Amino acid sequence: MTDPAIHQGHHRGHRGIAPRLRLTVLGVLLIVLWALSLAAITGLLQQGSWLVWGIAITTVVTGAALVSVAAPGLSQAATIALPGTIGAAIWVIRLLVSGGLRSWGTEPGETLARIQSEVLRGSAPIAASTHFEDLLLLCVVVWSAVAMFVFTGAGRLRIADPRELRESREHAESREPREHGEAREPGAHGEPVDRGVPHAVTAALAIALPALIVPVVTNERFEVPYLAALGAIVLAVLWLASPRVTFKGGIAAVSALALAAGVFTVLPESRDRIWNGSLQYGPVGEYVDDVTIELARSLGERSQAPVFTHSSSDEQPQYFRLATLSTFSGGTWLPDEELDAEGLGVDQERSLTGVRPTQSDEPLAELEALSGGERDSYGSIVVQTPTGSFRFSPVDGRVLGFSPSQLEWNEHAFEYAGQRRGYVDVKIAGLRSSWLPLPTGTARVSKARATLDLNPWVWADSANTARSQGVMTQPDDSFRAEIYPGGGEPPRAALRWLPPELLRVFPEPAAAPPELRPYLELPGSLPESLLELKQRVEFEGLDRVSAASALEHYFRQSGGFSYDESAPFLPGSDPADPYSVMDALLTTRAGFCVHYATTFAVAARSLGVPTRVAVGYASRSQGATPVTVRGKDLHAWPEIYVDYVGWVPYEPTPGGAGLRAQSDEETDAVTVDAETAAPETESPEAAAPELTERPQAADEADDSAGADQAGGGADAGGLSGAVVVGGVAGGVLLLLLLGAAAPALLRALGRARRLRAIRAHAEPAGAAWAELTALLRDYGVVPGAFAIAPRSQTPEAIAEWVVASGVLTESENVRGVGWLATEVSAERYAPAGSGADPRGVGGGTERQSSPSPHTRRRLAAVVAGVSADLSAGATRRARARARWRPASLRRRGLG
Repeated sequence: MTDPAIHQGHHRGHRGIAPRLRLTVLGVLLIVLWALSLAAITGLLQQGSWLVWGIAITTVVTGAALVSVAAPGLSQAATIALPGTIGAAIWVIRLLVSGGLRSWGTEPGETLARIQSEVLRGSAPIAASTHFEDLLLLCVVVWSAVAMFVFTGAGRLRIADPRELRESREHAESREPREHGEAREPGAHGEPVDRGVPHAVTAALAIALPALIVPVVTNERFEVPYLAALGAIVLAVLWLASPRVTFKGGIAAVSALALAAGVFTVLPESRDRIWNGSLQYGPVGEYVDDVTIELARSLGERSQAPVFTHSSSDEQPQYFRLATLSTFSGGTWLPDEELDAEGLGVDQERSLTGVRPTQSDEPLAELEALSGGERDSYGSIVVQTPTGSFRFSPVDGRVLGFSPSQLEWNEHAFEYAGQRRGYVDVKIAGLRSSWLPLPTGTARVSKARATLDLNPWVWADSANTARSQGVMTQPDDSFRAEIYPGGGEPPRAALRWLPPELLRVFPEPAAAPPELRPYLELPGSLPESLLELKQRVEFEGLDRVSAASALEHYFRQSGGFSYDESAPFLPGSDPADPYSVMDALLTTRAGFCVHYATTFAVAARSLGVPTRVAVGYASRSQGATPVTVRGKDLHAWPEIYVDYVGWVPYEPTPGGAGLRAQSDEETDAVTVDAETAAPETESPEAAAPELTERPQAADEADDSAGADQAGGGADAGGLSGAVVVGGVAGGVLLLLLLGAAAPALLRALGRARRLRAIRAHAEPAGAAWAELTALLRDYGVVPGAFAIAPRSQTPEAIAEWVVASGVLTESENVRGVGWLATEVSAERYAPAGSGADPRGVGGGTERQSSPSPHTRRRLAAVVAGVSADLSAGATRRARARARWRPASLRRRGLG
């Protein structure tokens, strides 16, 4: 069979088009198509050196394919192998330049695990690590080699020699047709036929495929200019690769391109998260018609995608407001979108309380009247009440402190004057929102701590929320929110002791100050269910705080309500009944946060309490440990207004993100050793590896734990024999891999058991000490490895020896090891009820039978910190040995 060849055609449509010119133009078009396709990947990965290397690889591979096609006498096998071989050589050069060759050679398993973590924790576009780029470029090499394999027709495409073509044509013309009158077909009897480049279009589509897939994954709208350029190149390849290049064909191609571009232009923006779990739009924005419906829809997805992470100066519940909803009309809650009249940016401080203006020229005249002119030595306004004295700021009236009049109430005292502000650091992951997630109590956003450009973000007019004009949050945007002391509000118990003049309710909205009336308005008449709830809560002397507390208690505890995310939520479905959602909740006693927040708000307003609904995310800070907030943590909650305090959040929902944040459940904290927990089957002390013997020699051979898992395939011929051989070889390889990985798996199971014991076991310190000694043994920190030795076998002596050896470089870890040794001794030698306390603290105080959650978290943090410290200070060889051949599985000893 004659190889397909490009040659000087004799058809009218090909006059003047030399085969080499045709091939060159096709090659240039494919190279440009490569560049466009690689550029599309920046929608998934942030632009970096990988893009330059990728363009270089594809350009050289394409050029090598063209040269192999044009080279005379080159075999089919060489035509197939040359492009891929050159591409692989460039990739190896890249590994040498980046230093990744050693990592891939010595730690393939760890390297792949890190890449997997990047993918699972990141969101598009991901800031790819060097190793991630290495893997991506390897895919580019394979991808380009496959595309050129298709382009060259499995190596059969070539430019025929002109002399060969001439001789072939003369030979064909000298022969007669087989039968009289039989027309001679082009190519019969071996005449070369101008067949174009039949596989070029398939190769072009393979090259362009990622460019078409990326917008589907990211749910971003197709950019028409980019799509037009991509389509133009593909159609140009189709035109040039065809056997006959005609003007009519060009017109048809341009028409098809214009039609396709028009279709993509009119397509609406898709927000279907099925194809893009990493991208999470905020539930409020220009693209949302009804915030509460959007919030309900998002909650129904139960998305695990990270939206942002946060850490803070304190461990406490955090409510991150995106927006507030104050206007209730036709069964729909509308967001407060009006921005600060002066365009005040979030980097500028603003009074948290939003003190409502009074008819007096003096905005603090009401406080001055209540105080009778009393001031303290700092100039603060002092208001005396039967329960104690409150102090207010002379600048904006914000409450600063409370001193109870009775000794037994001292636990409710607070003092914010002169206290340092707290902070919450936020780093955006997959959240796309034109509203900034700000924690409750934010005074301002620090410009010095922000990678986020704060210039477009402006305070809302009536809430401590911030919105931008035309800008949305992007991955890796970060900022620090400065928080007023106490989170911006007094302890809940102290609120009810404020002067009654600041807590009065307004059952008739017309009697309220004009600034509060929008937060009291309700449409039409209340249904019977809401009237019954109002009567249940209402009593003489009711104030804002007691009303809100009674409603919260009713929904959370005494009313028999349950949390159900499958409950229907259809606000505004019946214009004649704006209260259908609230009536349904009070009837069925089941719903989720939007049901409870809106019903609470309507009931509170009916009692005369200024109320609004806030939407955002609920989480719990774990101090400096970053906590990941996910799509499932979306939340809605009501807030009541208290004069000179501000908007106070309440939590009526008996489940969901809000309850998780308040109940100190285990949060999604990012730790160093986040191993999968295994069922606890034995005491962690019994399984603890100890430390006595000398570690193995440093030149001990490492196992190849990260060996590649090669899949064997059989040729078409001799299938049955190949399958048998392949199966046996695969089984042997699998056994070898399992044998090599067995120590690491056993060590991981032991670690997971101990970490689980730290969280739930009655003796968490023993579990933490067992894991600590195992880590030390794995990294070769044992007696004999240093010039000094432990003075005894007690935990304190071992901790003293570890610190003296200098293997820990972080001061926090040094202190943590000493504290852990003290805790484990107390746990071992001071059983509950004995009255003994070996720490010498507390003078005989009995040991707690169940350690506090804070103690458990600190134990886990010590173990994680020591693990990170040891890993950072070890060589690559030592880290590989600790992971794949852990010495803690073989020897026991101290501790």
